[in-house]
Amino acid sequence: MRATGGKREAFRRYQSDVYLFSRDVIGIPLYAYQTRVAQYIMDAVEQRRNEIVTLEMPRQSGKNQLSAVAQTAMLARHGRQNVQLIVAAPTYKPQVINSKMRFELMAKRIERRLPFLRYKPSMGYIYKCHQAAVLFFSADPSSSVVGATASLGMMLDECQDLDRGKVEKDFFPMRASVGGSPILAFGTTWDETTMLSRFKRDILEGRSRGKVFRVTPEEVALSNPAYGDFVDSEVRRLGRDHPFVKTQYFLEELPTAGRMLTPQQLELMVGAHPRQTKRASEPLIVAGLDFAGADEQAGELVSMATASARDSVALTVGAVTWVRVADGIMLPSIRVLNRYEWVNVNPVTLHNQLYEILWGRWKVNLVCCDATGIGATGTALLAKAINRDGQPERVKAITFDSAWNKHTDAAFGYLSAINNGHFKDYAPAGFDPLDMAGRELPPKDDPHQHVWWQRGQARLEAKPSRRVRMYVPEDAGHDDLLYADGLLVLAAQMVGQPQTMSGASVDFYRREVGGNALPEPARSDEEIERMLG
Repeated sequence: MRATGGKREAFRRYQSDVYLFSRDVIGIPLYAYQTRVAQYIMDAVEQRRNEIVTLEMPRQSGKNQLSAVAQTAMLARHGRQNVQLIVAAPTYKPQVINSKMRFELMAKRIERRLPFLRYKPSMGYIYKCHQAAVLFFSADPSSSVVGATASLGMMLDECQDLDRGKVEKDFFPMRASVGGSPILAFGTTWDETTMLSRFKRDILEGRSRGKVFRVTPEEVALSNPAYGDFVDSEVRRLGRDHPFVKTQYFLEELPTAGRMLTPQQLELMVGAHPRQTKRASEPLIVAGLDFAGADEQAGELVSMATASARDSVALTVGAVTWVRVADGIMLPSIRVLNRYEWVNVNPVTLHNQLYEILWGRWKVNLVCCDATGIGATGTALLAKAINRDGQPERVKAITFDSAWNKHTDAAFGYLSAINNGHFKDYAPAGFDPLDMAGRELPPKDDPHQHVWWQRGQARLEAKPSRRVRMYVPEDAGHDDLLYADGLLVLAAQMVGQPQTMSGASVDFYRREVGGNALPEPARSDEEIERMLG
């Protein structure tokens, strides 16, 4: 179907204004902060500017929506030209698949309102609008990328997770034959080593030409008050200093050096309750057990969680209650009751002693055990002795993998509990825990003091894909008690969880707040027909 003269004239107006395109053609108007970025991108592509544009936006604030609008608008604007837009994402599944699905959703909305525009799929990764095309590629290091030319531009989605070597080797040459075209780097904040962060620094420090866009949660909340409520609930749930909150919502990079816990956080952990030697009337008892094993050849201890040659076997026991922090949000509150540490002992030989402590003294509801490497044997023995058929699992195996999935769960859970004041240690006996945390050398043969030293020495290491691990530097000392704390928190999150809990969410494109319509609603189909008629 060909456009009439009147429709062509109206369509040209939409081609030059991405906000009008989103509002009247797609039917989902961009917010002001999205429009500012999208219009700059459209102009940079139109002028074939050889520059880098970085965009950092908080989680769930419409970055993916902006990307899909920009992609469809670019093809509509340049449909008479034989040009290509390259879109790269860290993985094919789910990220490339999700990008294609969002593109198709926008394309179908456009085709319903402007039938003379057709976005035709080809070969499973290409969509063409007349002569212009968008190509979706996976930038996974193992992927095979076919030849293409980024004559319109190159969009790097979730840039903070991209492999720099892969992008420089396989994707950047796609811009060479056209004399340069814009690089559009979208993502969320993580740490200073990511490609997104390096692009941003290159622009700000004058090494590259371009523009840095940073959208704060406060800006998003001005356009969509529901988003502000959502972020507030996440802060209440996790704490303002939680790494996920700092990076994903407030766009603050994680430091690659420095202590994991501040003096304020350490102070939050100091409790007033006494240390106990056995279970009393507590409704729920949980524990974290960090295994280490004696290396038969080297004669040293090897930590399963951190691959460190300095660790021992550590056990932390605590009581759990669930507290409501907001409507629909309940979190575990932990009181540490006791801890134990064994140095240079093969964990298998500790089985009888561990069984007597966990079951004989504490009747533990759940213990999370480091089941990596030799820890698997000790965990299996405890599970066989304590778990019972037809009853809830009391011994849970936790495997620390090279992808840092469980490392991240343990670290994030630990920090969340601390930040909310929901991790309280028993009252220190005869020492100042904050002074102990700042000492240069660790105390010997006293786990109750040693744990505070490890907390004071703890660092947080980040890597792409939003994964972290907590650790004590190699030249400092042990981190076994630190990981026993983290495993204790994992156990607390798994046991006795109220059935009424519900996760927080936000309908980002909800057009009403408190019964009041937000400004700039989408035009009706009838209005569009009149404008294009």
